[in-house]
Amino acid sequence: MDSNRTEQGGISGANRIWDVYVYDTSDADSPIPGAGVDVQLTDGTVKSRGTTDASGLVTFTVTDGDWVLVSKETGYVLSSFSKTISANSTDTVKGYDIPIGTPSSAALCRVYGYVYSVGAVAEEGAGVNAYLPSGVARSGNLIISPFSVSTFTDSLGYFYLDLISSDSLVPTGTMYDFVITRKDGTIVHKRVSVPDESSWLLEW
Repeated sequence: MDSNRTEQGGISGANRIWDVYVYDTSDADSPIPGAGVDVQLTDGTVKSRGTTDASGLVTFTVTDGDWVLVSKETGYVLSSFSKTISANSTDTVKGYDIPIGTPSSAALCRVYGYVYSVGAVAEEGAGVNAYLPSGVARSGNLIISPFSVSTFTDSLGYFYLDLISSDSLVPTGTMYDFVITRKDGTIVHKRVSVPDESSWLLEW
C-alpha cells in the first residue's frame, strides 16, 4: 500500500480509489507537497485525512456516495468541492499562495485561518473574536484587562488577528478563547495557546 494512502469506512457500496493531486497555479502548476486534504461527509464530518507526497498526490479509499473534499496548506488558498463517487476517480485541486503578512509588531503572532460552510463554501462575514477568559493578564510590565480582538472573514473565508503569544503572558499557561460566530448564528468555540511565532494557522 502507498505510504500516502488513507483508508476509511464510507457510507455504502463498493470501495473506490480516489487520487487527488494538489498544484500551485502561481508557480506553473507545480505540486504542493505536505498539503492536508480532508474527505468529509456532506454535513462536514471528517471521514478521512491525508497529506500530499512530493508529487502533490494523496490517495483515498472511499465507498460510493456523496463526498466533500477540503484542502489546506499554510500560505495557500486551495479550492474545495463536492463530488459523487461511483467509480475510481482522479481529481486535481489548484490553489495559489497568499501573503500572510507580518504582525503589526514583532512582539505579536499573526493568527490566521479560514471559515467554511457545509459543502466547503468559503463563508464571508463570519465574526472572529479572541479574548483572555481570565480577564486580567500581564505582558512584561503591562496590565492587560480586558483583552479582546475581533475581525470578520473576507470573501475567501480568511481572517487574521495579531495577538501576544501565550508564553509572553502572566500567569503562565494563559490561553485564548477563540469564538467564531457564523452568519446563521452558529457559534464555535475553542481555547488554545498562541505560540511564540511570527504567524500561526488556527485549525478547528
